[in-house]
This record gives sequence, structure tokens and C-alpha cells, in this order.
Amino acid sequence: MRKRIVSILLIVFVSAAVFAGGAQEPDGPVELNWYAHQSTFNNTQEQIIAEFNKDNPDITVNLIELPENTNDKLQALLIALRSGDDSIDFFNADVTWTPVFAASGLIENLDKDFTPAERGEFLPSTIDAATFDGHVWGIPFRTDAGVLYYRKDLLDKYGKSVPATWDELKDTALEIVTGERAAGNEMYGLAGSMKQYEGLTCNAVEWLYSNGGSVLDEDGNVTINSLENIEIMKLIKEMTDLELFPPGVLSYGSGDARASMFQGNQVFLRAWPKAYALSMNPDNSAVVDLLGVAELPRGASGTRGHSTLGGWCRFPI
Repeated sequence: MRKRIVSILLIVFVSAAVFAGGAQEPDGPVELNWYAHQSTFNNTQEQIIAEFNKDNPDITVNLIELPENTNDKLQALLIALRSGDDSIDFFNADVTWTPVFAASGLIENLDKDFTPAERGEFLPSTIDAATFDGHVWGIPFRTDAGVLYYRKDLLDKYGKSVPATWDELKDTALEIVTGERAAGNEMYGLAGSMKQYEGLTCNAVEWLYSNGGSVLDEDGNVTINSLENIEIMKLIKEMTDLELFPPGVLSYGSGDARASMFQGNQVFLRAWPKAYALSMNPDNSAVVDLLGVAELPRGASGTRGHSTLGGWCRFPI
């Protein structure tokens, strides 16, 4: 699998070199800068780069750190590229950024370099996310889906099962939080990235769709005031009134939500898959080996839980 990723990245590396050199063969060694996530240092990206550099001795790829916060990444990249900064050869891009960079002429399309056969090896939705105005602009690198993390030790302690519904999650969280607080421990029921940005949007649409609700119907009509949506939001309001959310949750980005769980003061967490690996670092986590992972619950009027799909592409300059 890793060899396949390396070969796909070669397309981006070569594309970046060609675009930078005006489609001419380089006269000597090529050095390229990959602007990427800070939290993936010493992880998969470095392994991929080491293997690529080994197999391509005339091309050296450097990993350059971007800010941790997604919005900060976007702003840093836009400012750099619009100012003419030529140090960026390719970069990590959220799936929602494709039209932002493509419409601005800040990235080059990969129509010729990333063949239809190669695109066929990816999930169709990830290729759709990298497509704008009839052109493919990026190569999918990572796909995310919202999941539910839970404290295995606390559920075992109180004899509780992993909740299948949001009502069960509320009841389980309330019992555990009440018991832990009575014992003098700081404890909250649920957190997620809920400040007013895409994180809150992801959480909210998961609540709505998990209860059989929606935001728009098939004809494009707004359905936000449906009975299903009102029902699930009343439950979220009840959880708020019960003080199951940490006090500052409306200021939480993804990193804040993870930190709250990693401090050991939380029963449940809605987060992206990478939170599990980060939770296993004893330098930053008090819950090493204590977290379980499950699909998000369904609402009382829903048939299954729903996860917002996200992810990241590689965009060449």
C-alpha cells in the first residue's frame, strides 16, 4: 500500500518540477518542498518521503510544517501563494479547498499526469472532491470520517455498553459524569470541534442526518426546520442543560476537543480517526490504551448514524 502511495506522489513531485521548470528537463538535482500537517511529523509522511528520496536520488523532497489549525493552514497558504512565494511546490489541501485554489489560478490541474485509470483506484467521492470546473486538481491522500471515541474503562466501571443512539449516549454520559463528580473527579460527557467554523458544521449535520433529518431536500428546498431536526436539537439542548459538554466547547477546534479527552476528564469524543494514534502518545495523553472507537450513534427517528466525510489532497503549484 505504501509503495502505491509513493508512486502516486511521484506524479505530484514530477508535475511540480515540470511546472516550475517550464516543462524543461532539470539540469541537476531537484529539491521540492511539501507543505504539510504538523501533527504528522515522524509519521507516514516522513516514511513516504524517505522512501521516495531513496528511490529518486536526483529529487529531494523536504517536509515543511504548516499550522495545526485548518483555517490557519488555509490562510497561510493563500497569503504565501498570492504574494508570489515560490518556495511551495505542493501542499496538503482540505477537500473543501479545491475551488478556492483552482478558481484563483494558484494551482495546476493534473488532467494529463493523473490518468483516469489511476483515478479509478480511489473512492469516487475523493476524486469528485479534487475536481473543479471539469478538471482534476489534486491527488487524494487521506480520507476522514467522524467517529465516536469512548472511555473503555469508564464504561466497564459503570457496566455500560457503547451507545447505539444519541439518547443512550446522553443517559450513559449522565450516569458516569454524575458518579465521577460525586467522587471528586472533573468529568464531562461529550466534546467535539464545535466552535463556529467547519467543525461545528460537521457535528451539526451528523446530528441532523442521524435522526433522519436533512438540510436540503433533493429539489434544493431548505429543510432545516423539519420535525426530525428539531427533535435531535432538543436532545443536544438537553445535554447542554445537563452540563454534559465542557464549558468552553463552543470555542473548541479539533485540537482542543482532543486535548479535553486526552486529559482524562471526558467520557465521549466526536473526532477524526487520527485522534486514536495521538491518544497513544504518553507525553500528551492520560488515556493511553483507554479509548475505544465506534460509529456515531443514530437519533431516535433515524435508522443509522451518519459521519461527515472529509480528507486531504495534494495540490501541485
